[in-house]
Amino acid sequence: GGALRAELVEILKELVEKAGVLHYSHRLSKIEQDADGVTLTFDHQNGTKTVRADMVIGADGIHSTVVDQIFGKTAPPIYVKENIFYGIINQIDAHQSLDPRLT
Repeated sequence: GGALRAELVEILKELVEKAGVLHYSHRLSKIEQDADGVTLTFDHQNGTKTVRADMVIGADGIHSTVVDQIFGKTAPPIYVKENIFYGIINQIDAHQSLDPRLT
């Protein structure tokens, strides 16, 4: 089994909202790691906010601020003319085929 990205994001967002630690309109500006964890500095409309965490998961997309902060500027992504299609197929079994050439 698996999950569509949008479903996973919604599940994680709900858990973070329930914990009361989801804050919108914040831009990560600095990451500092020490022996005890990580300090994150965010810019927002009222100034800056600093947060301590045990670890950071950089799930902020193709133009990742987390990657830039940890590794410095990396080479830009290269479009390789490949596409990914997402979908859900309910009640498929071994006698069905997704490839019409095989039926």
